[in-house]
Amino acid sequence: MRRHISLITIFIGVLIIFYETRHFYKIGDRTLTVWKTNSGCFVIPYSYYGILPPQKNYLRLSNIGTAYIFLVPKDSLYIFVEPYSDGYSELSNHMYNSKLITYSVATSSALKHSKLWVDSFEKYKKLYPFISVEARYMDILIKEK
Repeated sequence: MRRHISLITIFIGVLIIFYETRHFYKIGDRTLTVWKTNSGCFVIPYSYYGILPPQKNYLRLSNIGTAYIFLVPKDSLYIFVEPYSDGYSELSNHMYNSKLITYSVATSSALKHSKLWVDSFEKYKKLYPFISVEARYMDILIKEK
């Protein structure tokens, strides 16, 4: 009997730990899941309750990465990631209906492209709601329109 109670207690403890690292954020009529795991921080454009990381329709940041996700009309997402930010090299975008907006730092025109990136970022920031995900501290900022 004690063994069954111990196993049930351990199972419940694992479930609590599992779900405490997963957060759901509602922006307008859309829900995004932000889930920090050992293999990275996943941003999923719907409520995700799976036990394993998703296999499709997700953005994976490193656990120290930062991304800004703008919710634009027609269910599209514009994802802004600055290539000088921590964890940039581990970024993996598999979101449907999304556009990753970044620039290459390895080109001679990096300065010009970085200015265009900042200008676009500021433009979208005024027009659309967004969520900022800073995975290192799980610092989430939501700006609704």
